Amino acid sequence: MSFLQTPTTVRMPTVPGFYISDNIWTGTGKDAGLIAFVCSPYGAVMTKNELCYSLNIDGSTAAPVYSSVNGYIYWGTGRYLYYSSTYGWIISNKFPGYEPQETYDSETKKYEGDLFWSGTMPALGDGASSMFEPRGTGKNQDSGISPLEVKPSFPRWQSSSGVFGEYLPMEGNTGEKYLGVPQWQGDNKELFTRSQAQDSSGHYTYGRIYYSGETWLIGEQGAEDGWWEGKEPQMDGTVVFHFKTLPESEAIGENISVSFKEYVAGTETASVFLGEVAIWR
Repeated sequence: MSFLQTPTTVRMPTVPGFYISDNIWTGTGKDAGLIAFVCSPYGAVMTKNELCYSLNIDGSTAAPVYSSVNGYIYWGTGRYLYYSSTYGWIISNKFPGYEPQETYDSETKKYEGDLFWSGTMPALGDGASSMFEPRGTGKNQDSGISPLEVKPSFPRWQSSSGVFGEYLPMEGNTGEKYLGVPQWQGDNKELFTRSQAQDSSGHYTYGRIYYSGETWLIGEQGAEDGWWEGKEPQMDGTVVFHFKTLPESEAIGENISVSFKEYVAGTETASVFLGEVAIWR
């Protein structure tokens, strides 16, 4: 899996119950369109270019819109869920930020004004939900307007072992994903970190381990002080690199056994360009 840590400062309106760190990894190559980051309360996650959860409103998905309405993010298109300075969290068919009207006529004993729903945001977590009750004209007993159920939806891959390593699918996603590059350790404590990209021969390098002439090597084949020959490091099991010398050499060396250790941040870098442009409205 190929990801680059991108220098950025995430700026978006307040999201209820949700916090995202500044460090974001963006996918490249086959992983283009994926981003990985640490957020609360989920931990280390990977998503399809979503920095925040969506909301399922009465069976329809409302995507987050990263603009501020009274200091908070809002969701939806056509039907909006946003924060009202008068009623708190509401669902409305009006434009985001519209302050709905609700009055009570004591003579007709009916509510007048707009149709909207109000409630509290659901707790974050798989299976959580909350009900938004009809307000305004929908509050009248003969309105026939039903409450709306709101559920958080955050399709993602999630890690249980920290930022680097395996990410397992959650909420409908499929297949595992990985962040970081695998690292092996020799029985002499030397570390062998896999390159992010393959070389011109179509093979990865692993620190001092490289492929040459149909052989995996540590050191230079034919060197007077010896070298090691083995196989490409494997995720499962141990690969032994056998010490080799020239026939006339008196060099002495030990075999090196290499086993997978963990996923880590690689050392390779790439140039990125940062800029600022005007937004015309």
